[in-house]
Amino acid sequence: MSQANLTAQLLGLGGAKADSFNRLSMNSLAVLLNNAGAGIEATVNKAAAGNDAAFAFKTGFSARALIGLLGNDNFSFKVSPNGSSFFDAIVVDHTNGQEELPQPTVLPGLNAEPAQPPSGKTSVYGRNRAGAPWIDVMRPSEREFPLQPHFGMNRIADWSPSITTTITTEGLPVTNVGTVSHPTLAATKLAASMRRLRLTSAAVVDSVAEQR
Repeated sequence: MSQANLTAQLLGLGGAKADSFNRLSMNSLAVLLNNAGAGIEATVNKAAAGNDAAFAFKTGFSARALIGLLGNDNFSFKVSPNGSSFFDAIVVDHTNGQEELPQPTVLPGLNAEPAQPPSGKTSVYGRNRAGAPWIDVMRPSEREFPLQPHFGMNRIADWSPSITTTITTEGLPVTNVGTVSHPTLAATKLAASMRRLRLTSAAVVDSVAEQR
């Protein structure tokens, strides 16, 4: 195929009209940029760091999302409900690649444990437990643990003596061996003024009093 050079100040394709601002304008169902035998690169260049090099996604020509170098050299994602006010969603620092999430991250609660991450990585997700979502972390070994102080998952328990022969526990199941009693409270000294429990073994050889 013979080569030809085309130089134009304005170019409109598919019935689109170009103007002094939109010098290239096109009406099309799709746009194809194909390689010429190897890789391909599309360049969006700006004159200075304070300018924009951006792609704008619009509804009825009202912007709903922007991505690119927006007013600085960091790579940013912004969204808008009306085309005039924008929220920063993701900002990637161009000096070190560190990602910033300016808005709170909403994680859906999963009902089942997800697949473990690959070696050398960690996954963070929401996990439903007892009717509420918890933030969980999973290692490549498939070992998962919650970030919140969830008593049961972290093997932490709380003992609450009562005024009966029961002991209320949170976090771990407990089996009492022996007779449970609760000394009478008294204001005469600090130790006696606190609610406490007592386990007494049976009066036979080799009997024990413990919690399991």
